[in-house]
Amino acid sequence: MIENQYCGIITIIGRTNVGKSTLFNKLINQKISITSHKINTTQKNIVGILTKKIYQYIFIDSPGFDTQKKIFFKKKILKDDITNKSCLILFVIQALKWTLTDQKILEWIIKKNVQYFIIINKIDLIKNKKLLLPFIKKISQKNIFNKIFLLSAKKDFFLKKLISEIKKKIPKKKHIYLLKKKTTCTKKFLIKEILRKSLLKCLHQEIPYNIKILPPLIRKYKDKAYFIKIFIKVKNLRYKKILIGKNGKKIKFYRKSTKYILEKMFKKKIYLIIIIILEKSTF
Repeated sequence: MIENQYCGIITIIGRTNVGKSTLFNKLINQKISITSHKINTTQKNIVGILTKKIYQYIFIDSPGFDTQKKIFFKKKILKDDITNKSCLILFVIQALKWTLTDQKILEWIIKKNVQYFIIINKIDLIKNKKLLLPFIKKISQKNIFNKIFLLSAKKDFFLKKLISEIKKKIPKKKHIYLLKKKTTCTKKFLIKEILRKSLLKCLHQEIPYNIKILPPLIRKYKDKAYFIKIFIKVKNLRYKKILIGKNGKKIKFYRKSTKYILEKMFKKKIYLIIIIILEKSTF
């Protein structure tokens, strides 16, 4: 007799920089989606899969919404509607902050008629916890029939309670992915994302967001190692100098930090080459 199985898609949405990717990584117990204090760190939908016995959770980490950029908001909401197949939406907001963007996202969720939880994240940053109660009451007035959770995804505060409630919303359905499957992202995508995280970490405010990381060239060696070559394309020589850094200090940092994370992720020896080229260059 085949055991009953439960499977569902849970989409994490919210405005930029509220901690969606941190929550995503904690929920799937894998560091797949990159995290940073910079806005728009997540640029594409990232799928993470967690299978526990008869339950399979398919989490989607979505790019942050910014209604100040109306075209961006409409494009992400209407053209790339990630909620159509979701059994649950996790709407993440920051503790003590409710913006016009949050309000518009909530109105959109309500129109979609999909089950959702509101996640008040980053409560570890609030020193005076008494301030949370009036904020919860304010959100409750906007969110009459759905649950609200206090959370610190970074510190794991109340994470188990959230997972327990998510489990109750997963419908009875055959698993979509095999047990060992952790993400639908390709190796090339993950390599690019990890390098992008290293760039964001090192460059701080001088990061040129319009740089382009080309798909890496990967060569496998007897199932023991990967030889990886990545080209970063920039618009001009000034950007190239910024990315390389004085005496190549910055590019050495990207290589070292990216190599370290890749070796942990792939459990193989990594030989990594990073080359920065100008936009008009050919190779």
